[in-house]
Amino acid sequence: MARPIPMQKTGADPLMCRASSPIQRTCGATTDAVLAEPAPEAASAHGANCAVNDAIIPEGSLLNVLLIDDSMVIRKMLRRVLGECSIDITQIFEAGDGSQALKAMEANQVQLVLCDVNMPVMSGLEFLEAVQQRTEWSGIPIIMVTTEGGMENVVKAVQLGAKGYIHKPFTTDEVKQKLVQCLNTAAA
Repeated sequence: MARPIPMQKTGADPLMCRASSPIQRTCGATTDAVLAEPAPEAASAHGANCAVNDAIIPEGSLLNVLLIDDSMVIRKMLRRVLGECSIDITQIFEAGDGSQALKAMEANQVQLVLCDVNMPVMSGLEFLEAVQQRTEWSGIPIIMVTTEGGMENVVKAVQLGAKGYIHKPFTTDEVKQKLVQCLNTAAA
């Protein structure tokens, strides 16, 4: 059950907004614009750690996550998956394309990105190219999420710095496993 939270505009960009109250593990309102909102409730069945195929996401991992997809439904599904894993997510930002995502990254500290490949305005691969130009973002793990089945996009995404790839339609366990791999690699 979602609870709306007070939102306020940040800066001159009307697409950017941030929660105006402290963020806990609750749900807030969603829009197609770049949005900062609290993380969903974590499923209590996972306990202190989220184990997927014997991999562990360390307790106390605090993350700001950016979800980039032109489909609000996919962003909502990814948000739900994140809520099923007991990662301490501080905020989840959303963007409908790579251009909005760059604005979100400039305005906020992001520790993990899940990004679609095919989007209007700026594709996921173009977003990766732009991120690669910024040294301050070089350590942020980016996982690509796409319907594309060909290896060409996978290879190009990895060459551009993507740390993982998830094919749509995805299962909850597939996303969790990729998150675990990505976060454990980043922590090592």
